[in-house]
Amino acid sequence: MSIKVFGHINPDTDTITAAIVHAYLLNQMGQKAKPYRLGEIQKDTAFVLGYFGVEEPELLTDVRVQIRDMAYDRPRGILPEKSLLAAYRKMEKEAIKTLPVIDSDKHLVGIVTMKDIAMSLIHGGMDFLNTSINNLLIDLDADVLSGKLREIQGRVGILTYEEETIYQTKLLSQYEILVVGDRYRLIEAAIIAKPVCLIVTGGAAISKELVDLAEEHSVNLLVTPYDTYRTSTVLHQSNSVGAIMKANHIMRFTEADYLDDFSETLSHSKHSNFPVVAEDGRYKGMLSRKHLFNPGRKRVVLVDHNEYEQSVAGIEQAEIMMIVDHHKIGNISTM
Repeated sequence: MSIKVFGHINPDTDTITAAIVHAYLLNQMGQKAKPYRLGEIQKDTAFVLGYFGVEEPELLTDVRVQIRDMAYDRPRGILPEKSLLAAYRKMEKEAIKTLPVIDSDKHLVGIVTMKDIAMSLIHGGMDFLNTSINNLLIDLDADVLSGKLREIQGRVGILTYEEETIYQTKLLSQYEILVVGDRYRLIEAAIIAKPVCLIVTGGAAISKELVDLAEEHSVNLLVTPYDTYRTSTVLHQSNSVGAIMKANHIMRFTEADYLDDFSETLSHSKHSNFPVVAEDGRYKGMLSRKHLFNPGRKRVVLVDHNEYEQSVAGIEQAEIMMIVDHHKIGNISTM
């Protein structure tokens, strides 16, 4: 962040030239600096700048701490089609409890928390799955033997009953996603029932005849090395993040917002983590209560003045690096 060098409000020629010269000096000393003005350029000043071919300094109206000045966290977001298990692993690895959900263009589309995931597994529909084949392949460490579908959804049935019971109760026709072990007669019957997806557990070897049968009936046939219990547990964690994320009424901040706004929001909000987005809605990072304790302040150098009344709005929040003035000792200090 460059040092902002400026004079007093209602600038005259000496305050403008002092800002330009001192910014130049700092840059020559290896410190990145930029001159500013706190008001409209007067005619005599414009003549001087024009005569010497010097660019007019940019107008500065506020030096309050903004979100862009703060060292907020920058965890990478997750796509809504990824699984709950993938989101959980990411949060655990990065030691965070709130994860932004972004689209392929990095626009913020939602928020998911560790609590959201836990509550969805406890209170959610445990017998319903809405996910992708890719999630199942990753989460179940599975191989796909047949099928072309990318997205699957439907009720999940675990075939643990005796075959006679399964046939009598017509269980095969009640579920879109079936899980079965190495019971080959049942695997064949399940394929003929045309579920959306059939998952065979225990790494069972599947014959070419069964694979061809699955292809014939357009069944997505997967084989996982996990046993049936672990498969059924992981399966429900493979639901997509988009199914449970909070997508509406998300409190967010842009980098142009001020620390004062964030502090005010925290004072009456039950939440403590908030996403930061760019002006176009693209996700930038996460802001939390801890960032209030050491906010980044704009670094400034004051020339030709040293009183609050003569300076820019928000000067009390800035880090004053230096004061260069020839008038008197004022009420602003560098400490």
